[in-house]
Amino acid sequence: MKNSTLISLLRTFSRDELIEFQRFVDSPFFNKKKTLSRFFEILIKYSPKFDSIHLTNEKIHKKLYPGKSFSDVVMRNTLSRTLKLAEDYIALKEFQKDKNYNALARMRSATNRNHAILFEKARIKAEKIIETIQYHNEDYYYLKMMYEDELRRFSTQVKSYSILEENNLQKITDNGIYFMMTALLTLYAIMINENKHIIENNFDFSFMDNILEYYESNAELFETMPYTSLYYNSIKLFLSEDDKYFSRVHEITVINYDSFKEMDRKNAYVVLINYCSERINKGDLHYLKIKFKLYKEIMEKGAHYEGLSYMSHVFYNRVAYASIHTGEIDWALDFIEKYKNELNEEYKDSSYYLSLAEYFAKKEEYEKALEVLSEVQRTDYLYKQEVYTLSLKIFYSAGMIESFYAEIENYRNFLKHNKLVSKRRRELGLSFISLIKGLFDLKYKKSFGDRYDIFSLKKKIINNRFVIDKFWLLEKLKKLEDEG
Repeated sequence: MKNSTLISLLRTFSRDELIEFQRFVDSPFFNKKKTLSRFFEILIKYSPKFDSIHLTNEKIHKKLYPGKSFSDVVMRNTLSRTLKLAEDYIALKEFQKDKNYNALARMRSATNRNHAILFEKARIKAEKIIETIQYHNEDYYYLKMMYEDELRRFSTQVKSYSILEENNLQKITDNGIYFMMTALLTLYAIMINENKHIIENNFDFSFMDNILEYYESNAELFETMPYTSLYYNSIKLFLSEDDKYFSRVHEITVINYDSFKEMDRKNAYVVLINYCSERINKGDLHYLKIKFKLYKEIMEKGAHYEGLSYMSHVFYNRVAYASIHTGEIDWALDFIEKYKNELNEEYKDSSYYLSLAEYFAKKEEYEKALEVLSEVQRTDYLYKQEVYTLSLKIFYSAGMIESFYAEIENYRNFLKHNKLVSKRRRELGLSFISLIKGLFDLKYKKSFGDRYDIFSLKKKIINNRFVIDKFWLLEKLKKLEDEG
């Protein structure tokens, strides 16, 4: 029983929700089987963890049906029916929380009963809700479309109802178009970003050109719609890599920041940050400074919290890295120390030591960097990969030849045998190993000064899509080139 779907769901309930659900189960409107009420009275005594050794089908059956022989079928049916009640309960709670669709449902129910007084009451409430909606995303236009549709449906059924002064089919159609355009542009932007920066998928983009073409033929209208214009310009930036779209996405984000939901604020900055990363990967190293400025802007606006009470450890490490490698060393150390306590407890220490090691490596304090790096917990395979990467950078910079080659082998074996490492991260790691080894050979195997070798490696680094720390590799290669 402890591993049943019902118990796993009940573990997610707060104390208040468990008490409320008990009332729900006891209500004859929702549940006509008194056995289920008695069953939940027994279960709730084991809350909130529901992990007691006494929580078994046999023992609960004995309490629920004293004196009767155990029946596995009866217990499975009892669990199944109680699970159905729990599913109904959480669905009802979601409906009650969603005031938008709640208002539409009230209009619809009044329409179905041809009740003009109730309909008018529901209509006024829905209209007020629509007027106060802050975020004009696809949900907003869908709500407006359905509101107009319900008005038309009621007016058609109740001829005496005269709220519609004119035919509203155009309003229904327009809002349907706005809904479709906003929803599809948002989805296409997310799909392209995932393909470019996370993992390639076999997405179908065959309809996207039609959406972009329709936007462009009605640009004067759509450019006034923050969500629609944000994701259109994001797509154009992904596809064209034209700086004018970068500027436009940034402008839309800054001007309409308060008009976006937290997730969309984050998405907008992800688009901008990823574009900077792409330009850096192509050798445009000045984009690291632009990227760093964006990170500072994100922090000033609080966009990095993403609706959470703590700072993402990924964001923390990336900000530290960008500030360190743009030469903002003092700022970087202040950031690392100041925000370590805002990290999730699970990742706090490892993220802190990883960023601190990067800081000491940049200052060429390699022994200190390795000492700090040893504090990073390697239980998480992602941290383990970060440690291997930074260790190789330190061994290269410090000229620790034996340690460098030993770590190369350790890293290769890790990527080969650890099944948790994704295909993409494996490719990233193997590419980095190949390129840093090439860099190491140039510096320490007397190939130094050979312009062709340097040029060849530079081309290889820039053209490689799957590599981490490309900025660092290009920075070190430029140093070799300048010294030669």
